[in-house]
Amino acid sequence: MLAVLLAMVAVSTAGCSSSSTPAAAGTCLGEIAAASPADTSAGPGPGGVALDCFDGSGSVRLDQLTTPAVVNLWAGWCAPCRQELPEMQKFADAASGKVAVVGVDSADTKTSGSSLIDDKHLTYPMLFDPHSTLGRSISQSVLPVTVFMRPGGAVAYVYHSQTPLDSVKIAALAQQYLGVRVSG
Repeated sequence: MLAVLLAMVAVSTAGCSSSSTPAAAGTCLGEIAAASPADTSAGPGPGGVALDCFDGSGSVRLDQLTTPAVVNLWAGWCAPCRQELPEMQKFADAASGKVAVVGVDSADTKTSGSSLIDDKHLTYPMLFDPHSTLGRSISQSVLPVTVFMRPGGAVAYVYHSQTPLDSVKIAALAQQYLGVRVSG
């Protein structure tokens, strides 16, 4: 059913999930990212950070986002992340293309990240950031961290707490900071 929903909103997560199917639009984030950044004059910051797709099929910069996004930084060794990731999946399922959900496996190994992705049945796009480049760009070193981003990669809000988010709180923050209502 998730695959049908994603197809209906023209969001291809294939390039950044465990699937080997090529992503649309020439990026691993598919239709939620442009083929190239519209404006590179914004300077350094999280939008300009280039991250690899978890499956190694390419890389993307967050300033390529064409939709509002919830970007969740996590790691397999992070206990609160393990609680939060299923809630991110629940929110991603309910978002129905209104808000992109992107996971970023940070300061972790591919083996640990892959195991957690499989264990939690995560299907939304995943990026890999073994050196926590994105976390450092927003001055956050303790996981989990959730960044609410506007199209083009501008940060609207950063949620950082050892208290894991649930899907209801994620939806409330998406409405408050991105102006997008997601129910479910």
